[in-house]
Amino acid sequence: MLPLEEALGEMVASVCPLVPLRKSLLESDGCVLAQSCVSNRTKPPFDTSAMDGYALPSTPLAGKRFEVVGEVPAGGMFDGFMEQGHAVRIFTGAPVPDGAKHIIIQEDVERHGDTIAIKDGMGKGANIRPRGGDFVQDDLLIDAGVSLTPQHLALAASGDHASLLVHPRPRVAILMNGDELALPGIASPDTAIIASNGYGLAALAKRFGADVVSVDLLPDDQSRIEAWITTTEADVLLTVGGASVGDYDLIHPALDAVGFDVRVPKVALRPGKPTLLGFKGAQTVLGLPGNPVSSMVSAIVFLRPLIERLASKDPYPLLQLDEGKLGVGLAENGPRAHFMRAIHDGDGSLVPVESQDSSLLRLLADADVLLYRAAHAPAANTGSKCSFLSLPQ
Repeated sequence: MLPLEEALGEMVASVCPLVPLRKSLLESDGCVLAQSCVSNRTKPPFDTSAMDGYALPSTPLAGKRFEVVGEVPAGGMFDGFMEQGHAVRIFTGAPVPDGAKHIIIQEDVERHGDTIAIKDGMGKGANIRPRGGDFVQDDLLIDAGVSLTPQHLALAASGDHASLLVHPRPRVAILMNGDELALPGIASPDTAIIASNGYGLAALAKRFGADVVSVDLLPDDQSRIEAWITTTEADVLLTVGGASVGDYDLIHPALDAVGFDVRVPKVALRPGKPTLLGFKGAQTVLGLPGNPVSSMVSAIVFLRPLIERLASKDPYPLLQLDEGKLGVGLAENGPRAHFMRAIHDGDGSLVPVESQDSSLLRLLADADVLLYRAAHAPAANTGSKCSFLSLPQ
């Protein structure tokens, strides 16, 4: 068994960020920008009105009158040069006419036919947004290496970009394996075990930033497992079950048969010892145990840093632990790192759920966190500090 920290380090060191691809803005949310985004145009491209009102050639004075000689809607243009004593009706976003020095808002004037009079107490701001006030052509908008947010995408669009060069979201394919399994919602014998793991794992992968391309179920048939491995187009193959050493545990033999390098056959992890890591070219396989809680815990621990590394994000720290306080005493831990399902009690202390049996999904759903116990951790008293891993919400 490889210690947990070494297994995580081996995994991250064995994979590289995915090759950048050009993606539409709609597909780029959350991706890491691979090439700096530079503006293709100036924004705004001309002096624009910040308000609905009237463009005037001089600073308005209370009681002064102006003749309205035209109108400029957004997208329009005033043809000519404004003279003293003239006003042009203008709307937010419209180009400021040549000769205009001030936009007075419509609430600060009284209009009678083609004449406006300035009210007392009018605003003093010019209400003109200057050309290039946001950015000019060839300005740097977003640095390479930034994880794109909705705000970044809006900025890129305003700089006249319809697509960006990004590190794409990793593609994850999930295989549940076992003769005893049946899909939920389909008539099956009472002796069948409903395959639940893949659905929780798919949701985890999405929360960690991946695209899930498939969730499949196969029986204990090595040739079919080998065919799935070799034909599935994904960056991460997430297998569930069959990763141990029993007669019907066929994942490791299938990976060997199709040329995967299985560098981590077991991890000193509880629950989750039968977790394996294999690599072939740009593909990674994360083989998870079949027990539902074991597979979820192993995925929470391994899948987040793996997906972040592939997506060119910073996966460190590999274990994102927070600090808490124990609500009960704990015995010394054994040779495997232990992630215990736990809840916060009334004063915020952490208390393990009543059973740590790795088949009990209900207690995982009830838990708030995974209480972390390092390998060979000594006994801990009530009230002492502890570490925990937050469960994805």
